[in-house]
Amino acid sequence: MQHVEEAAHLRHVRSVLVRAPHVRLLHLGRLDERIAAHLDGVAVAGEYGTGLAQQALERPGTGEVFVATVRAIEDRDVDRLDKLLAIAEAVPASRAGLLSAFGWASAADLQGITKALLDAAQPWRREVGLAACAMHGVDPGAVLAGALRDADAGLRARALRVAGQCGRRDLLDGCLAALTDEDERCAFEAAQSALLLGDRA
Repeated sequence: MQHVEEAAHLRHVRSVLVRAPHVRLLHLGRLDERIAAHLDGVAVAGEYGTGLAQQALERPGTGEVFVATVRAIEDRDVDRLDKLLAIAEAVPASRAGLLSAFGWASAADLQGITKALLDAAQPWRREVGLAACAMHGVDPGAVLAGALRDADAGLRARALRVAGQCGRRDLLDGCLAALTDEDERCAFEAAQSALLLGDRA
């Protein structure tokens, strides 16, 4: 239980420190080592540790969802991952924890999982798939162009951000067209990505 609680708490601490101007890479590295050690403690406990991580979801905060999602990804437990995706969709405050777990997990652990998310019918799942690709520096391919025109504003905003992060110059026109999007977040992401893709105007 201490491993679960500490990993969840340190995930919150990391989200604060990563934005602090005085924190150096060395400090973040040491913090990451502590998080990894606690996640290893949960993993070593096997089913018991996984059960405790699931119990912590009674109050699904960012850290609790992060720990449970890392365990689900590493165990390749699709049912648990489905539940966590549903929780994060229903409780927006916990989404950062779920998304950061996809960034924390290794690319090898995400093989197959990300592809299924990108092919999903639900916009939220495709959004998670796009975020996972961007965090690991992987171009999501043709699915990105379609997501730019999706009816769901959250998915559009994520696609616009990923287009810039992945350096997809072929999507610059799509980003420019989205500058007039009725959703403010989409318009902002469009402007940011258009700038990253070379349009200084």
